Amino acid sequence: MMHVGMAIILFLLAAILHLLYCRQTTAKGLQAKVFLVIVLGVLMFMEVLFIFIPFDPWGPAPTLRSGQALPLTATTIYLLLIPAYLIFYVTTDLLSPSKKILKILQTQGKADYNQLLSAIKADNMIEGRLQELIVSSCAYKRGWKFFLTPHGNKLLMIVKLYRWLCGRSMAG
Repeated sequence: MMHVGMAIILFLLAAILHLLYCRQTTAKGLQAKVFLVIVLGVLMFMEVLFIFIPFDPWGPAPTLRSGQALPLTATTIYLLLIPAYLIFYVTTDLLSPSKKILKILQTQGKADYNQLLSAIKADNMIEGRLQELIVSSCAYKRGWKFFLTPHGNKLLMIVKLYRWLCGRSMAG
């Protein structure tokens, strides 16, 4: 159990280091490769710690032939936390209408309102997302207007907090 606790604490440390790096760097885009370097470095450090702390004082641990503890559960949990973190980290940076507009302006140099609107409509970005929000009970439609539900407000607060932690604004 001690190894599992250490694995979770060390993973949180790796995530905090990554978030601090993201907030300090001037590099654009996702910093997933940096996270992988940090998390693998912490993993190696954790495995070295497990060699020097080879037993769990609160319960029996499976052992190797040499009598050394085998903290496979802790290592597995640590490894499973990596994609979970990456999923939440990457989803805050997925393509949005704002990013779509910026990409169009970058590639074409200029565009009028109708060109931008048709590009966004062509990808069905707005209608599809609104329908997803309604189906997931984050929003509802009354007449021609859309409103957030209490569940949607809670999720928006979480997204705002997470984007703030990652050093990103809410605009895309």
